[in-house]
Amino acid sequence: ERLRMSSFDKAHKAGRKTHQERAQPRAREKYGLLEKTKDWKERRDDFHFKEKRLRALAEKARNRNPDEFYFGMIKSRTKDGIHQNTSNHATVYSQDEMKLLRTQDSAYLTMKLVEEGKKIDRLQSSLHMASSGKRTVFVKSKKEGKKKLAAIQEKGVLHKKREMTEEQSEAYLELAQRIKREKKLLKLKNESDLQRNLLGKGRRRKMKGKGKKADRYVWAKERTK
Repeated sequence: ERLRMSSFDKAHKAGRKTHQERAQPRAREKYGLLEKTKDWKERRDDFHFKEKRLRALAEKARNRNPDEFYFGMIKSRTKDGIHQNTSNHATVYSQDEMKLLRTQDSAYLTMKLVEEGKKIDRLQSSLHMASSGKRTVFVKSKKEGKKKLAAIQEKGVLHKKREMTEEQSEAYLELAQRIKREKKLLKLKNESDLQRNLLGKGRRRKMKGKGKKADRYVWAKERTK
């Protein structure tokens, strides 16, 4: 019987008119928009959340141990409610510690280089499989071979551009970005290795790089025994 009543109630409610909330009267337009039930609920929930939070903080303050002490109380202070550290002494590392940090950096960059290289190989192999087509060309000299190879490659690129799908174009773009990233990682690793080697012992000489080439260091050979 209850089930019948509930279904009857639902059918009765379905035909009802949805009454909208009234707007702000013209005489009170200067006070802004009239607060709706939805706005009041949000304000109510926010107020109760803050009230509970304040109550919890007050209880925590009441239960605090008055003899509590730690050195952060001396070394830090608050300004406009924000904690600030009064000790401005930067951490000083020894030469061995710096060398260890540089070694860790180099190991991380090596790992990332290996990962990037594997991803590049996978992309290249997938693109090669997608556009596989072998061709044998006979030439008389190396110079002629280079010219013909360049011409074939140029034709192949143009052909690919014409018949390239959206997925392939995205794959080629990703491949170019990953190659660029690999070069940057390699450069960073070489710089990290150089800085680590400079922290070590031994006589060295700085060699000026020609043109766009970077400067390099040459270490003097030393007897190990």
